[in-house]
Amino acid sequence: MMGQRKLERCLVEKGDVAFVKHPTVLQNTDGKNPEAWAKNLKHEDFQLLCLDGSRKPVTEAQSCHLAIVPSHAVVSRKDKADFVRRMLFNQQGRQALALSSPADLGLLMQNTWPGLLVTRFLSVCLTQELFGRNGFEYMMFQMFKSPAKDLLFSDDTECLANLQDRTTYQKYLGPEYLQAIANVRHCLHSGE
Repeated sequence: MMGQRKLERCLVEKGDVAFVKHPTVLQNTDGKNPEAWAKNLKHEDFQLLCLDGSRKPVTEAQSCHLAIVPSHAVVSRKDKADFVRRMLFNQQGRQALALSSPADLGLLMQNTWPGLLVTRFLSVCLTQELFGRNGFEYMMFQMFKSPAKDLLFSDDTECLANLQDRTTYQKYLGPEYLQAIANVRHCLHSGE
């Protein structure tokens, strides 16, 4: 998220438009970011530019966005996927909590040529007895609230989840997101 914050700061200090994830504005306004550039910002000072040419408040990102960006992922080589999965889940403890939204998910993926296959679905929350927010070993890896923002996982992460086998990266990312990426690539190539 540090890059997202820098983009918003650029917008505040001298820019006209910034392409950021929808939570970025809400995380840096209304007193949530004490840095000098952000401390007096209100979320009402910003607007979303919608694909149909209209504008909406930043609180209406569900109905006004370029694309829905999938959750971040933990990616490993196929031969290391089981080890990585076990290591992460062993550090989470044993109890699972309900997921609050898809944005709270991290995903474990295994790399297989020619694409990515996403592993089995299993929700296990990081707010658990060992390394979670309230765990007795929570400072060991500082998964949350480390000296740097979003050091190992996003500070907003609640859970990790596996998805069903045979979910390709195309299916996971979705057609809307893939089209947005293709459009950016087209613009880059046509500008050469």
